[in-house]
Amino acid sequence: EPLECAVRCVGIGDTETCLSIGVLGIDGRSLFYTPGDLAEIKRILKAWFVGPMTKVGHNAGYYDRMVIETWLGVTPAPLLDTILLHRLMCSELPHSLGMVGGLLTDVWGWKSGKVATSAASDHELHKYCLTDVAVSARIVEPVAASVKARGQEEIVILDHKTQDMCVGLHRNGMWVNQRTRLEFEIALEGEISEKRKVCMDASGLAEHNPNSFLQVGRLLYRDWGLTPHEYTELGDPSTADACMRAHLVDRRIEGEQKAYIEALRKFRRAVKAQSTFIRPMGVQTPDGKGLGASDGRLHADYNAHTPVTGRISSSRMNLQNVPKRFRKCMEPEKGRIYVGADMDQLELRAASAMANCEKYLEVFNDGGDPHAVTGEMLYGTAWRHGSDDDRKRMRDFAKRFVYAVIYGATDQTIHDVIVSVENDKGELVYADLALRETAALRRRWLREAPEFEQWWETTVETFRRDKFLADPVAGRRKDFLNGEEFNELVNYRVQAAGAAIVSVASMKLIDGPIPFGEWGHGTGLVNQCHDALCAEVPADGVYVDADGEYQAKPGSLVARVQDAITGTMTMRVPGLDVEFTAEARLAMSWDKAT
Repeated sequence: EPLECAVRCVGIGDTETCLSIGVLGIDGRSLFYTPGDLAEIKRILKAWFVGPMTKVGHNAGYYDRMVIETWLGVTPAPLLDTILLHRLMCSELPHSLGMVGGLLTDVWGWKSGKVATSAASDHELHKYCLTDVAVSARIVEPVAASVKARGQEEIVILDHKTQDMCVGLHRNGMWVNQRTRLEFEIALEGEISEKRKVCMDASGLAEHNPNSFLQVGRLLYRDWGLTPHEYTELGDPSTADACMRAHLVDRRIEGEQKAYIEALRKFRRAVKAQSTFIRPMGVQTPDGKGLGASDGRLHADYNAHTPVTGRISSSRMNLQNVPKRFRKCMEPEKGRIYVGADMDQLELRAASAMANCEKYLEVFNDGGDPHAVTGEMLYGTAWRHGSDDDRKRMRDFAKRFVYAVIYGATDQTIHDVIVSVENDKGELVYADLALRETAALRRRWLREAPEFEQWWETTVETFRRDKFLADPVAGRRKDFLNGEEFNELVNYRVQAAGAAIVSVASMKLIDGPIPFGEWGHGTGLVNQCHDALCAEVPADGVYVDADGEYQAKPGSLVARVQDAITGTMTMRVPGLDVEFTAEARLAMSWDKAT
């Protein structure tokens, strides 16, 4: 954890000469210098890290930067991060220094093992550190030359600003209400126990562990004789969730078998929720189970260099993938409030603009409901004459359908996506949908929106001509090293454009009205979840209206932040004939903020 780690050594240098400054021995006690000498060394390093020379490192703008900020109290600048450059050079390859250095220099293999955390001696650790420094220096020239040759120089600035945001998001973290988290943990324990019993009873076996893939496979495919849907790499029948869903939509599965599979899925769902989300939200313990820091906040890692589309990713608990119901655990600290917004139909708007689809562009420009338009396209008379409840049901289906169809997916793929949709209880909502119905709906939609099929063909032709695709907002390239894959080609430009739009909005907010830490520790943006932003600010001027909704008094700080988020996330982009919109709202828990 860069905010709390003990610095053992610092390495600096160039392609020819490197210097390792020892601070703390690998035993965690030995010191290399007297307190007076160390203070002088830190003074020299502080001056160097903010001096005019460009500092270069691999992921140095994230991890190393935070370590230096915490240890020395200065931000290294100017700084160039080669991990960001390598993504612009070749987005589809791994970006680790071991991989990049092995390809671009004559140094290789020094990353094998875990020398950084388990060195046998101080000498071994320092040698490892210095090799990192030398390799980082030697890859700068070839990586930078490639970025320039590919015309990606302008994106370097955007990516470094995005990395700055990742640092701010990590430092801020999100405050966790431990009482709410504990309520979820107790509820999940009860569900795990209940579904385990259902599985045991339905299996008819005195001893059965639903957490054992081996025992589940024997029961389903040996004892019950069900037909496997997929096989593992070792040739065994797969018991993955996709296979369990396939069994549930098979109308021949009934009685105890259906009860078992339904309970098994809910058992697994509860076990995963407990281990992946709820327990990691807890306060850190000596055994390392909880990730919560001493400030009560969960400080996830955000990575600006991983997804090829330019999105950021999250790890050390993925705060971009927390199910909505568990987001209730995240709250603003006392005296503060969340101001959040998500982009309205971001990918559908971008895809419609790229395809120049008249029906969707018209409804977007009129401020209408695009999912109602999809509902009418799919259901026609039934939509026009349906009751409110019928329309609500058809609209929900249409919303899920359109995001599966706009990227040119096959009938089977669209069907697989739709039948896997679950409600909050883990129940399959559209399990009875037949493949032939999906195929008929897809044909009907394409008749109503033929521009999409033309756009798909143009996208493929562009790739065949240029051997790469670039998004229309930032110009970020992807070469598709694995060859021409239709769905990936169509999907890329939309997702990359959406990522660029959200990044631009985020940068404007951070550089302007919502800087990190402006109103104290943990204030400013606390989460960027692909197409959504959430900020934590002092709750001055907030009141509750007659409907129980949080409102901000005109002119108050919260009102200004709310207006800034709405205004900044509402924009037009050159080359895309559609307005991108969002509306900020106030909430006292994350699940209601975005």
